[in-house]
Amino acid sequence: MLRSWTDGAVEAFYQLLKARRMCRAYQDRPVSTEMITKVLEAARRSPSAGHAQGWRIGVVTDSARRLAVAHRLGENEYMEKGFEPWLSVAPVHLFVGTEPGAYLKRYGEPDKTSDPATWPLDYAVLDAGKALMTLYLAAQAEGLACGYLGPHRAQPAIELVPWPSTWRFLGLVTMGYPDWERQRASRSHARGWRHFDSVVRWWDEAR
Repeated sequence: MLRSWTDGAVEAFYQLLKARRMCRAYQDRPVSTEMITKVLEAARRSPSAGHAQGWRIGVVTDSARRLAVAHRLGENEYMEKGFEPWLSVAPVHLFVGTEPGAYLKRYGEPDKTSDPATWPLDYAVLDAGKALMTLYLAAQAEGLACGYLGPHRAQPAIELVPWPSTWRFLGLVTMGYPDWERQRASRSHARGWRHFDSVVRWWDEAR
């Protein structure tokens, strides 16, 4: 625990973790550039293999482009199923990806001997997941909320932005001030959390 943290700050942090939810309903309220930058700055400082920092994020706040993204990704069909508009209403679209070349470059430097091609895990994707979690929590701390649409659905949207060919697309994150009253209950969320003992195994002999 950081020595500068008070007991109240520590408790507030744990409450933040418990309160975080994915959001698909937003208030008609813009998010300032300063606020977006603050949240992304927090994500930028996430840990990464070799400190390669391979995650990349493209930001879209322009209403016309957000509407085009919503149309390309089938928001009309989504609404026909009884859902509220999501992508077109979200004031911020974050196109999240990784740049695999950042790891090849970093692990080609003299202080590294590992070859990313031999890794049993794609650390670029793992590190981007860490950055996303930091982003979600930073947004939550600022009174914002985030939603996520994976690349299996969101891939066509990169045709609408200047997506670099060296980046690997990992999904579209929406961000804004949540409107929880309009948020439709998620069947997935209703499943609740797994029991602690089904997730965590103690392997100490003394237990």
